[in-house]
Amino acid sequence: MSNQTSISIMFEEIKKGIKNIETNTSNKPDIQMDLSDLKVHINQSEERILNRLEQAKNEKKKINHCISFDIKSSWVVFTIGGLTIFLITLLIFCYNLKQINNKLVDNDLKYRYIKMHNHIDSTGVYKLEDVFNYNWNKDSIRHIKNKVEKFEFAVLEQARHIEQARLNQEEANKFEEEAQKQKTK
Repeated sequence: MSNQTSISIMFEEIKKGIKNIETNTSNKPDIQMDLSDLKVHINQSEERILNRLEQAKNEKKKINHCISFDIKSSWVVFTIGGLTIFLITLLIFCYNLKQINNKLVDNDLKYRYIKMHNHIDSTGVYKLEDVFNYNWNKDSIRHIKNKVEKFEFAVLEQARHIEQARLNQEEANKFEEEAQKQKTK
């Protein structure tokens, strides 16, 4: 409860007391009001007021801190300006990194394409550079990528078959040696 609320409540109580006195005196005009009753009532009101003031002092006061950004202060302008410049620089840097990564992906695909053909002449290199750099064509690049991936898959399958054949041959040789040992015994 704030101090203003406590004080307004106290004044309301005093106001009620005065109204009670007025009604008592107006209802009974021929009876004199006892001054001692009035002093007791005033003392009770005074004690209530003092108790409320003590309670108000003992209550912890809530302090609200508020930070405001006012364009008039220089640190706000410098902070916002610095952050804006930092953000723009960061965006430019990210864009450049994306371009470099795209270039590296393209170079990797060109290398894999050349490796797929085992060799390539200057005409083939010119065609690759034309597709990737000068006349960038998404469909042609997708076609090249699909051809390279199919070739690499076929190479892996062939390597698996060769390895499987080698393992089968070793197993057959092992069985043949065991069979020879069995015959000699």
